[in-house]
Amino acid sequence: MRSLLDLFRGRLQHTVDGAEWTSLLNVAEEENVLFWAAERLRFLDGQYTPEQKQQLSEICREAQVSTFVWSETLKGTAAAFHQADLPMVSLKGPCLAERLYGDEALRTCYDLDLLVRQSDLARAERLLIDIGFLPDSGADDYHQRWRRKAAILELHHNLENPLAFDFDMDAIWVRTRLSEFQGEPIRLLGLSDEKLYLCFHAVRHR
Repeated sequence: MRSLLDLFRGRLQHTVDGAEWTSLLNVAEEENVLFWAAERLRFLDGQYTPEQKQQLSEICREAQVSTFVWSETLKGTAAAFHQADLPMVSLKGPCLAERLYGDEALRTCYDLDLLVRQSDLARAERLLIDIGFLPDSGADDYHQRWRRKAAILELHHNLENPLAFDFDMDAIWVRTRLSEFQGEPIRLLGLSDEKLYLCFHAVRHR
């Protein structure tokens, strides 16, 4: 972990090899920052073995493929919501990675999280069915998981279970801001709301 943190802080001054190399990549994968770590390692002035170079290339290639799939899914879904005149906020995912890191490939993505108004929930569910998604779990107090082949999408009508934290969703919607993702209109949380939401998400996943 120390080497991983030094890597992200730009303070890793030595070549990582042997057991340390394996441990660093294992920890990065556990913390869901493997793609970002591999990219930073590639730009270090290190003397890598052919096997290490190959491993980094494979990690980066996997990141590019994964990013393409999730970005295209988000782009197509955002376009469908826009065409239906149905406001939708993108939570986390490729949109966040693009803004924070400048490259969607540097943040691991396992699903897409979208937020709609509770009053628009029924319309949003019909839209997802129209574009090929089907419910993948029962709905709870704030979201439901949907699936289209390997693509998983969580449709939220609240940021958190209201029994855990009662967000003022009307006020949150007023503070959302219009943006775009790869040319498709999309909404984002207000900056303070987004920070609070990401903190809750971090706590939820320890």
